[in-house]
Formats: sequence, C-alpha cells, structure tokens
Amino acid sequence: ISGDNTEDLLFRFEVESASRHREKADENIVIFAIGINDSQNIEQKGNYAIKPKQFENNLKKLIELSKKCYNKIVFIGLTNVDEKKTVPIPWSKDKSYYSSDVKMYDKIIENIAKQNNCKYIKMFDVVLLKDMKDGLHPDEEGHEKMYLKIKKEITKF
Repeated sequence: ISGDNTEDLLFRFEVESASRHREKADENIVIFAIGINDSQNIEQKGNYAIKPKQFENNLKKLIELSKKCYNKIVFIGLTNVDEKKTVPIPWSKDKSYYSSDVKMYDKIIENIAKQNNCKYIKMFDVVLLKDMKDGLHPDEEGHEKMYLKIKKEITKF
C-alpha cells in the first residue's frame, strides 16, 4: 500500500493473513517488500518516520506473526533512491529519502531475515537510478528487473 511503513503493516497484518491462507502448508509463503517509507526523513535528516530500533522490532514482530501461518518468509531488499529527486520529494516538501538511510534500513532487513532463517533478496544494485521514475519508485524496467530476480530466488527457496 502506497506510503505504508512497518507500523501500518503490523496494524493490518493478522487480519489480512487470516483471510489469505487456508492452513499452514509447505507452499504457504509470505513476501515482504517494505521498509523504504520507514527510512523517510521528516523535516530534517535523522528524524525518521520509524526509528531504526523500532523498525527492527517491527520486522521481528512481522516474522513472529508470519510463522503462525506461513512456512516460508521472504524479505525483498530495498532499492536505491535518486537524491536529486528525493531530497525533498516533490509531493511532500517536508519529507526526504537519502541513499545512506535506505542502505542502513536495508541492512537491518538483511540482518533480521538471516537471524530468523528467512530469505532475503537483495535489490539495491538490481534496480538502477535510471530505473526510478521519480527517484523513489521503480519504472516498468525496474519492476521487470525486480520480478526476474525475485522469481529466480524464490524458485531456489
């Protein structure tokens, strides 16, 4: 959901999960592609939408909730941002995204995934800045690159 962060996802996760699976089975998989909005800076650099420690705790809680319904948990890594277009973002001048912050949050995702035996699929170097239509969101080519990488990695899982 556009604009969502891990707090928003936690709020709705159990209800949405319950309606999407039937019983815990080997083929049940949940794929998380979340985190870039958590790294958003509001009004000044370092004033994150979701602080790094809370982000880490939110990911742990998502994993805990997921394990009730899903046997396979996958985290899609974050994509880079084009700071020329995201500092600030045009549609909300008090908000900015920085590559260094996105990398930090991506590393948190990677570490939490590994600590909890979840699959992590790195995206940072897959989608290039030229593939970002507004500096933040991948265009069609960027999404195609993501799809191909995810498909390849999921089939190994």
